[in-house]
Amino acid sequence: MAKTDPKKQGILDKAISFFYCERNKDIENFIKNGSRGYDSTAVMLEEKGITRTYFLIDEDNFQETNEILAYFSITLKELEFTADVSRSQVKKIDGISGNRDSVIVYLIAQLAKNDLYRSEIKGEEILDRAINIIERSQKLVGGRIIMVECENKGSLLKFYEEHGFKSLQVNRSNGLIQLIRNYYK
Repeated sequence: MAKTDPKKQGILDKAISFFYCERNKDIENFIKNGSRGYDSTAVMLEEKGITRTYFLIDEDNFQETNEILAYFSITLKELEFTADVSRSQVKKIDGISGNRDSVIVYLIAQLAKNDLYRSEIKGEEILDRAINIIERSQKLVGGRIIMVECENKGSLLKFYEEHGFKSLQVNRSNGLIQLIRNYYK
C-alpha cells in the first residue's frame, strides 16, 4: 500500500475515504489520518518498512465503487513477558529457553471490517488471510508465534480463542489483552 503514481494514489485515497468503523475509531484513523507529513499512519508505517497493510476488496466491483471491504496490518513485535507468565510457559513459547524476558512475534496489528460491508465479509475470512500471509513468512524466515492484542471484551476474546489464540497476559503499556497462537508445540 505504499504511495505509488498519482493516479493510483488517488484511487487509494478515494477507497480509504469510504472506510468506516464506528465501533473503533482508532482502526478507522489508522488508515485515514496521518502525521509527520503522511496522509495516513498506515502509509507512513508501510513506507518505513515497519508494517504491511492489506486491503480486501470486491474485485468485481472495485472499479465502480473504489471501496475497501476490510483490512489488516501485520508487523513484527517484541513480546515482553510479565511476571504472570511462568518460565515453563516462556519455554513453550520460545521453544528453547524459559529464561527469556521477551521474544519476537508476528503481530496482527489491525484487523477491521468496513461498516458499509459488515455482512459481506466475515471476521474469520480476514483473520485467515492475515494468518496465510504470516505462514508464508514463517516458511521463509522462521518464527513461532502469532499475536493479537485486543480490548478486554468477551466477543473479541471469544472470536480469537475460537481461532486458536490463547490469552497470555495484559500489555503493560496499553492495557490490551495479548493473545498468542503457537505454531510449534
